[in-house]
Amino acid sequence: SMYRQAAAVLEEFLRGGGWVVNKAEACRTLYFCYKRTGENDRALASLTRAFLYLAPRAQDCCILASEFLDDGRLDCAEYWYRRALDAPERVEEGGFVDGDYSAFIPYIGLAVVCDKRGDYAAAYGWNERAGAIKPDDASYIHNKQYLFQLLKNGN
Repeated sequence: SMYRQAAAVLEEFLRGGGWVVNKAEACRTLYFCYKRTGENDRALASLTRAFLYLAPRAQDCCILASEFLDDGRLDCAEYWYRRALDAPERVEEGGFVDGDYSAFIPYIGLAVVCDKRGDYAAAYGWNERAGAIKPDDASYIHNKQYLFQLLKNGN
């Protein structure tokens, strides 16, 4: 497939010389290639390999958190969402930066983690932080209604 070919080219690039920012970006791209080919372990290994070149970006942290969340590993998910909040954006290194990963997405993620733990008040608080950034976002509005009902009913 196209993804397998891309992965082979990226792996070859990583064996050579080059700027750390390009190597880190190649690792992230490999993550997406391996996800598309269903090689989840290789995908995660590729993403964390980027940390050998540069400290994790907020996006990297959110991707890892979401993988752990899907796996039901709430402590790990929480850890990585919190790291996303701590991660500097480092725009000066170049590379694409999506601001959602440094606040909105981790806030929504932490709301989901708290909800899954049954801590609805904390979930509501994280969701409100997300809503302060994007008050019209569908996931924020849905969470707010859902959590409000739970809290109103005494959970």
